[in-house]
Amino acid sequence: MTRTLAQINATTLPSYFPAAKNFGNIGSLTAVLVPTFMAIAALTFLVMLFYGGFKILTSQGEPEAIQSARSTITWGVVGLVVMVFAYMFVKLIGYILQVPIPF
Repeated sequence: MTRTLAQINATTLPSYFPAAKNFGNIGSLTAVLVPTFMAIAALTFLVMLFYGGFKILTSQGEPEAIQSARSTITWGVVGLVVMVFAYMFVKLIGYILQVPIPF
């Protein structure tokens, strides 16, 4: 007989999802995921910043190319700001729910 998802509990979950035994609670899961996403966001921001700067340097004064480069840099900054607010939101929710998030 196969189990449905409604019959899976905390003791049987690691047999279905082996990675679940590494995370005892939501705090330990977010302690791994949030810093990883923040590092990816920071690297993406740097790549977009350098790419936008390179586009400005190679635009040869064309207004369309400069505007495109400015747009690339702007959206990189917007993405970084969104990630910072998401980080603060996760910390706030952890504080409200009293979930220890060690980052």
